[in-house]
Amino acid sequence: MIKQEDLARLLTKELHKEDKNEVSQKDLESFLEQYNGNDRIIRSDEIVRQIEKDGIRKGMPTGVEDLDKIIGGFYEEQVIVLTAYPKSGKSSWVLFTIDQMKQYQPLFLALEQSARELIEQSIENKMYVPLFYTPSHIDEVDRNTDWIHLKIVESQYRAEKDSKEKTKIVFIDHFGYIIPKQRSSDQAHGK
Repeated sequence: MIKQEDLARLLTKELHKEDKNEVSQKDLESFLEQYNGNDRIIRSDEIVRQIEKDGIRKGMPTGVEDLDKIIGGFYEEQVIVLTAYPKSGKSSWVLFTIDQMKQYQPLFLALEQSARELIEQSIENKMYVPLFYTPSHIDEVDRNTDWIHLKIVESQYRAEKDSKEKTKIVFIDHFGYIIPKQRSSDQAHGK
């Protein structure tokens, strides 16, 4: 049986017209018949049947009634991007929302400034500082989706250790810092 990562690599080559004959039809069909991962391809009617069985999901309330009326709260596996000009209150809004959603053990990845700096500013401005999980320090590491996943798993472990539910919501302040520097440089130069 061909391994999933090997098949993905070989199929990528196939799509790019490299080494066209490395993946046999039999290998591909065998893999597809046996693969049961969460990301497998299914038909939409399978999702309809699952919804009929489980019911329609309810979002996690944000604590802002009018916002919840519009979006229904935040949902698992959902990405919401909040954009605005610098110094327009995005981080303050996140801190407010974290407090409203504290029962979900929020993780806050403040990448533009350290969590300590953010909390110091809140204290200086006599603002309430909600309880959330955050890295103690963010070094100049390769902050990518693998790093985010590790921090989520770590926060879930820490929340369980603190006798609470797992982290169910993650806020990332300045997602742009996750984009690899080379790629964002290429984009700036039209590549």
